[in-house]
Amino acid sequence: MGKERRVNIATSLNSKYMRYAYVMLTSFFVNQSEGMDVHVYLLYSYLTEEDKIKLERLVKSYSGTLHWLLIDPEMFFQFKTTEDWSAEAYYRLLLIDILQEDVDRILYLDVDTIVNKPLNELYDIDFGENVLCACKDICEAPFGDERDVIFEEQIKNDFTYFCSGVLLFNIREMRGKYCFKDYLNVAQQLNHKMVAPDQDILNYMHWQETMYVDHAQYNLFAWIAYINDTHYPEVKEKVSIIHFSGPKPWAGKYVRYDIEQLWWDYARKTPFYYNMLEECLNEALHNPMIYREIEALKEQAKHLAKGLTETTRLCKKIYEIAERKMDKSPDMRNDGVDEKKICFIICANNSLYYEECVWYINHLHIPSGYEIDTVCVTEAESMAEGYNAAMKDSNAKYKVYLHQDVFIYNRYFIDDILGIFQENNQIGLVGVIGGINLPQNAVIWNAWNLGMTYGCDYVSAFCVKGVQVEDGKWTEAKGGRRDADGNAI
Repeated sequence: MGKERRVNIATSLNSKYMRYAYVMLTSFFVNQSEGMDVHVYLLYSYLTEEDKIKLERLVKSYSGTLHWLLIDPEMFFQFKTTEDWSAEAYYRLLLIDILQEDVDRILYLDVDTIVNKPLNELYDIDFGENVLCACKDICEAPFGDERDVIFEEQIKNDFTYFCSGVLLFNIREMRGKYCFKDYLNVAQQLNHKMVAPDQDILNYMHWQETMYVDHAQYNLFAWIAYINDTHYPEVKEKVSIIHFSGPKPWAGKYVRYDIEQLWWDYARKTPFYYNMLEECLNEALHNPMIYREIEALKEQAKHLAKGLTETTRLCKKIYEIAERKMDKSPDMRNDGVDEKKICFIICANNSLYYEECVWYINHLHIPSGYEIDTVCVTEAESMAEGYNAAMKDSNAKYKVYLHQDVFIYNRYFIDDILGIFQENNQIGLVGVIGGINLPQNAVIWNAWNLGMTYGCDYVSAFCVKGVQVEDGKWTEAKGGRRDADGNAI
């Protein structure tokens, strides 16, 4: 019986990626119809003779024809390469120039893809007037990187950015119309500032003559699918091509996820299965990445817990304010005062200072029958504005105004200030440090002569003293103009 119509597939590889290309090709062959005339085109610069023998045996075992396309890497010395984008990534740009005349179309597959279903429908698609058939990429405009500049005009005209990892070339239409030099000119025009090098070049050149097929069927990004709650059984049953872009299933340094099992299903059919499995396990055992990720997640959880606590407090405050407005309660400055409540009001622009300040407040001794509240004011135009806004929103009889970098060291601070007010009902304000007769420049710390506090800077801790109080507790400022410093009032 004669062979059926011809199918051409291509990939680029080097010796490092030979085994993964072998897995990809195996997955392709085991899922295609018998009797197909499959031609495999391998673009390479660095393969050992042993590598080539193994690949030849694979293709012949499925009655395919293998074509070696040796590429001079010096052709790409001008092109940008990274750890993730080797020179081999650009080799697909040569297909138009180096394929023989009997090739009318060819399916290019990255080595980190798996073919899981027959591809007849994709391969035989009607191009119309298009030169490429592709799937949209996971990255969409605006990109938030250099591509927003590269594709500025395209973005204005309903641009869809495609992935070059699975790409069907209409070679018959492209031959004589495009060549490698055209792609080289684009790279130079873009000043080699591409983010995804070959992919950006192809998008820039062909964005108006590319047709699209369903990416969930023909170029499913495995990791993204998993994050979006798609799992191994569904992928195995329904998806034709799976792309392991990003975390590689054969690399032990990544967190594992169940769709990777599909890659290992096909790897099991190759002679490299146990070696790759052992390498992956050894790398995982000696790589601290997972532990670090867990520790980082624990730290994030702590910050989220703090944020949740603060959000809960703010929601409670909003609810109280709303209730007061619904009840048409009078201004808290005059009526509805809670005689047993102390409110700590803090203007903050530094979360670390604020959290530390609140920690000390939460560890104060609270006299029986009393309660405390903490109000954080942010984004106020001035500290005075912030204090006034918070004052109006609190019905607490006692209000403590604190700088965010003031930490109340005395656990019985509340007991002490209540004792002061109860001892003398003529006292309306208590400060920690201040002075009599504010200087003309209004810089209060130049006039500190009453009270005492501890202070610290980047290199030392020290005691700041005004007049040492005789009874060890407090002194009344008498005579002249009396001012308390705003760090704690």
